[in-house]
Amino acid sequence: MAVTYITVADIRALGILVEDYSDSQVLAAIETWQAFLERACRQWFVPKVKVILADGNDSDTLFFGVPIISIDYLKLNHDPVELNSDYYRVYSNQDGWPDDRRNPQIKLIRTEEFRDIFTAPVTTGELRFRRGQQNQEIKGTFGFVESDGSVPKLIQRALSKLVVEKLTRPIYSTGGASPPPILGMILREFTDGHSIHYGAAGGGYEKRRPGLSGITEDPEILDIIKLYRAPLGIASPAGWSYY
Repeated sequence: MAVTYITVADIRALGILVEDYSDSQVLAAIETWQAFLERACRQWFVPKVKVILADGNDSDTLFFGVPIISIDYLKLNHDPVELNSDYYRVYSNQDGWPDDRRNPQIKLIRTEEFRDIFTAPVTTGELRFRRGQQNQEIKGTFGFVESDGSVPKLIQRALSKLVVEKLTRPIYSTGGASPPPILGMILREFTDGHSIHYGAAGGGYEKRRPGLSGITEDPEILDIIKLYRAPLGIASPAGWSYY
């Protein structure tokens, strides 16, 4: 089972009773909306070990979309031998300034020691991630975490609020209609005439914030997502692809 950022007990502490929602229902909601948060932020918030095959870009720097926690090894330019860690710097600082979680990268260090075909091009001693397709192999641990490896508190708060909102304010009616209508918040109700006016699910269209329309209108959740959203990465192909 995947690691979750919060627990069922965390949701129970917020007033969600077992009489209303079983543990399995709460856990399913946590997993569903955690997946949404990761997709919305374009990164994850626990340490994950990954082996990455990256395209060389003919420069001395590789940038990553997810923060680097640690690097186990780097195999440069299809070299079967791991590059000595003295010859590259990992931008992984999470406890101080600068905070490298916002600018994760590996940068090669110039040296005069190399003269082979894998490492330094020609004979200049200048290390490069030589242009190519998946010719750089990196094994490491990645994720946007605090310095102690924990999930950021604001991410836990956003997930908790989202789970409670989705459990207690379902968008589907339980009146037996098939298919059930998608309902938003009650905008107007007349008790004598038994008339109820629902808004669109997720709020009025004209008031929705771009990008997450229909998911939630909680400004705190949306602002936390904005704080932890990874920057978009735009890059040119390292070489021609014929497939």
